[in-house]
Amino acid sequence: MVFTTPYVLRAASELDWTAYLDRALGAAKGDAGKSAAVLKHLPRGPARRASVAAPLQPEDAVVMGWRDRRWTPYQPRPKAAKLSAEQIGRMRDTAVRFVERSKVLGTLVERVELTRGRVYVWRDETDLMARITPLSSASFLLESQRRSGWSEHARGTLRVVLGALERDRFGGFHGLGTLARKSKTGDASVLVTLHRTFGIPLDVVAEPREWHALRRQPEIAEHDATRERVLVRFSAIGPFGSFGGTCLYALRDGEWGCYVIKPSAAASLATAEAWLNKRSWQAW
Repeated sequence: MVFTTPYVLRAASELDWTAYLDRALGAAKGDAGKSAAVLKHLPRGPARRASVAAPLQPEDAVVMGWRDRRWTPYQPRPKAAKLSAEQIGRMRDTAVRFVERSKVLGTLVERVELTRGRVYVWRDETDLMARITPLSSASFLLESQRRSGWSEHARGTLRVVLGALERDRFGGFHGLGTLARKSKTGDASVLVTLHRTFGIPLDVVAEPREWHALRRQPEIAEHDATRERVLVRFSAIGPFGSFGGTCLYALRDGEWGCYVIKPSAAASLATAEAWLNKRSWQAW
């Protein structure tokens, strides 16, 4: 482990800096190479030594490395195109019909609303799933909310962006895209198995939402003979390490629920259920 202690020099002149660099770098008169090395460390570079009083300008910042950093210019979000009232109404009606007919979106989406020329798809009162912005009468932009901004996912016709919303498999919106397509022989997707084999409702399969949003992959670890208890482990590997979490899907009093399990109690289905019984089935 390395520690660096910063020092702040106040009221230091150019001569003070030169004297310091002479001592620190061993620069000597007559040595052009060492003199150039000293000048590179001066705040204003070799071209500014003669004008000490001149203010530092952005074009003089090469020495400090500002130009070496490739700053990405700010890209403003596209504005909604000005459409007629008829076009806006048709856009909203198309989105509502698509959501109602979709097996996935029809279960997860609570409402579709039109605000300031954009279509907003709400999962519930506080959870905004997606925003659709008309760029023209034939082109639309699909976005999801990310912190204080928006993340773009797809562009195209209204049918194209709605299809991208329905088929999301990576958790940007819901992660249940594999359930939007027709079942195929040998389809071994965990989400498909949870829904079609164990009969877990889609809104429960979509939990925990945060884990799906972070692309944590589920794997069935264990289930009981009655298919009323399913222990699922979620994992992800990223640049900062790996994540592991476990949840239990359980059928209780005729309703399915998803319960996040404390790591120390997630060794098996029996330990997970015993831990939940002690907590009156309150998830971690």
